[in-house]
Amino acid sequence: MGERFGGERWYAEASRGEKDPDVEAQEHLDEMNRLLEKLIEQGGDLPSDIKQALRAQIQAHLAALGLESLEDYAGLTAIHQRLHERRRNLPAPTDYPDKEDFQQRLIELHAARGEKLPGVPRRPLATDVAEHGQGDWSQLEGRGGRSAVDYLYDLGKVLSSELAYTSVFDKTDAIEVGERWRIENGRHRALTLRALGTQYVEHKGMDRYVAVRKEQ
Repeated sequence: MGERFGGERWYAEASRGEKDPDVEAQEHLDEMNRLLEKLIEQGGDLPSDIKQALRAQIQAHLAALGLESLEDYAGLTAIHQRLHERRRNLPAPTDYPDKEDFQQRLIELHAARGEKLPGVPRRPLATDVAEHGQGDWSQLEGRGGRSAVDYLYDLGKVLSSELAYTSVFDKTDAIEVGERWRIENGRHRALTLRALGTQYVEHKGMDRYVAVRKEQ
């Protein structure tokens, strides 16, 4: 029942477990900015060989972004604009479930009782939460004045995008699993994972970027 969505049209990079190219672009930008800050703030106190090494690292990040220099303002602007647009206008993946199917799956989860559950592993994954996560799902409400179904359906699109997810949720805001798979933090995300199903979650590579931890 947890594998009803997804079909065969997986994104190629997700099925191979590869990182989203735009996530890599953001990481290159972040690291380049960190190096630039160090060069600017400490440049006067740094030995020449250290400054040369920092400049070489910056140049390597530029090359990875397809840019020749920091003076390529048009190229840098285009990259920033592309990443901004991807976060602001998040499209539904081509294999994302229809809203009616998603809602039906939520109804099934609300009505489910007496599941036989395995023990919680020391390092649970997003796919584990999609299969076993437990909670008082009927108590969850939507946010921002939206119904629970609308909110969770759009949250699933965020979960499906590594760039969007890592922009909203950092590694410190993990889904937290307690005894008998009860979700102690991140209940909206956990229910969304359950509605999407283990097969969808696995093929989107969410185990790689959706942080989950066992309650201590």
